[in-house]
This record gives sequence, C-alpha cells and structure tokens, in this order.
Amino acid sequence: AKSLKSELTGWSGSKMAGPYEYVGPDYWYFDVTNGGAFGFNTETGIGANLPQAESLRKIIPESELWPLSKTWDKHCTTSSSAMNSTKVLNATIEGQYGAAEGFNDFVRKAHAVDYDATRAMFESFRVNTPLTTGIIQWMLNSAWPSLYWQLYDYYGVPVAAYYATKKACEPVQAIYNYKDSQVYVVNEGLLEGEITVSVKVYDENSALLMEDARTIETSYRNTVKAFDMKKFDGRPHFIALEIADKDGKPLADNFYCIAAQRNQYVWDDYTWYDTPISAYSDLRFAFAQPEADVTMEVSEADGVYTVVLANNSQVISYMNILKAKDKDGNLVVPAVWSDNFFALLPGQTRTVTCKADAKDLCIELDR
Repeated sequence: AKSLKSELTGWSGSKMAGPYEYVGPDYWYFDVTNGGAFGFNTETGIGANLPQAESLRKIIPESELWPLSKTWDKHCTTSSSAMNSTKVLNATIEGQYGAAEGFNDFVRKAHAVDYDATRAMFESFRVNTPLTTGIIQWMLNSAWPSLYWQLYDYYGVPVAAYYATKKACEPVQAIYNYKDSQVYVVNEGLLEGEITVSVKVYDENSALLMEDARTIETSYRNTVKAFDMKKFDGRPHFIALEIADKDGKPLADNFYCIAAQRNQYVWDDYTWYDTPISAYSDLRFAFAQPEADVTMEVSEADGVYTVVLANNSQVISYMNILKAKDKDGNLVVPAVWSDNFFALLPGQTRTVTCKADAKDLCIELDR
C-alpha cells in the first residue's frame, strides 16, 4: 500500500499519500501530486467526521458542549503533532460558513463540511476513470468515541460522510466536476442505453437561473459529459441534478452548493496529512436562506417507515436531517435510511424510507 516503481513497468499506480486532515471538495480534482484523483489511493480521509448531536452528547459532558472545550480535543486523534484538536474544523467552518453561533449550529455546519468533502473524494475518483482506479476511506468506524475518521460512529450511528459516500457511489450518478465546471454522468452499474439527465441552477437567493434536460447514452464505466456550468463561475449558486431511466423512473439525484471562488491551497506547504488552505470558498449563502416551510408525513408498514417531506416555500431548504429515535430520545441503531442529509428545492416533495427493527419509532426532522 505504497507508491512503488518497477524498472520494467514503471509506477505501480498505488499510493498512500493522504490526506488525513481537511481538504475541500475541489482539492481532489486539482491535486496531481499527492492524494488527488489519480491512481489508487489506498488510505485517505478528510479528517473530522463529526458524530450527530445525540452521540456528541454521550461523548462530551453537557457543561462542555459549548463553547468547545479541551474535552473535544481528547476525542480527536492520538497524534502528538497534528489532528489532535478541533482547530482545523473550527477554521474550516468559520472560513466557509461563518463562525458557529452555538452547539447546534456548529454541528450542522460540521456536517456540511464533512458531507461535501467526503462526497467529492469518491466522486472525483469516479469521474476521472480510467486515470483513477480506486480509493479507500480512512476509516469505516471508530473503536472509541471519536470525532475523526469514521462513516459511522462508536455507537453505530452514521455520520454525514456515510450518506455522502452512499450518494457519491450510486451505480449511475450525475457529478459536478469542481475543476472544469462540467457535469458528468458515471456508470458502474448494469444499466445500458438511454437515460435522461436534468439540471436546475439556483442563485444564492434560491431564484431559478437555469433548467434543462437531455437524453444521453450510458454504458458501463463510460463517463459522459452532460452539462457545461462554466457560465455560472464567479457567482455563488446551487446545482440540482437528477437522472431517470428511459421510462421516467428516477435513478439518482445530487445537489451542490458552489461558491464564487474556489479554495486557495498552499500547494508547496503540503505535509503527509494535509495541504493548507489560505482562503476558503465562501459558502455562507447556503445557511443564509430564509426559513423554509417544510411539512412531514410519516407512515409505517412492516417495519418500514415512509417519510414524505414537502417544501412549501420558494426557498431552498438546505440539509434536512432525519432522525429515528426510541421513546427515550436515543437514535435507533441500526436505522437504514434510503437517503439523508439532503436539500429540498422550492416546491419539492421528497419521499424517503427508513428500515428499523425497533417498534414505535419517533421520526424527527432537524433542519
């Protein structure tokens, strides 16, 4: 699991150059030296994959939840040189979304940081096939109550990165490339033939700027360009993507919050665990939307909970987090959501499901 060179065949294609600390979604597309989207990255991650609030309340004493205390740092990593505090996560949240106004705001913004960066890590390696051959997330889960490196936490509860990975790795998916501002369709499933790809672009105030759809041919491991988004470069905007089969059946969806300016990396200051960012993409508009009127209906049949969310507003409802809880208010484990941590477009109705063995669940919406 390292970068080796053969005298006969050259570079093996394998590497283990990190990163292990936060890098933005665009890093994976622009880096051509270390952990970016080329070759086979055998071990990498974006640092803090923060647990959901309910798990954090088990890890951190209530009196030390806010403002952040040294207790938080003890649940990062055991490294003596770096990645042993929330310092990078704090700087990233403040740089991208603005300083957190309390515990709940901090957690939500940390989820957004985690979701976008983890999703891009996987998506970039799919878009760049065959230059890319694989990537492995460091890590799957934590052996103790931790804030770093996990798709689900010590208690078995998925973090935002879990749903980001699930979204990025749909067999057929539409993906925004942060480097060339194009939308691509990737296919690692069994589907062959025509599909319909649609796009909606909204400005920072949720006003619709563009709507388009087109039919393309898809086949296994064949990346196809679908839309050119370059005309929106230099301005903040949202991108909503959907894919349907030839009969109109939905196959996948994706949603992006794109800043006017990309992150500014100090490439020459690369370390084994990160590439520093000197100026962050300004994504404050994502959390600055007026409060949306979202209603929820829940039904249950044979242990499957069907949740219908409706956005009755003309503004985007950013990051809707669904929680399945028991009568004591604990998150139920396992609770398998078909999707989570997703946005709702103006006027959109969305149906998701949750499978759980527990009875009499309480389904809550955190937004």
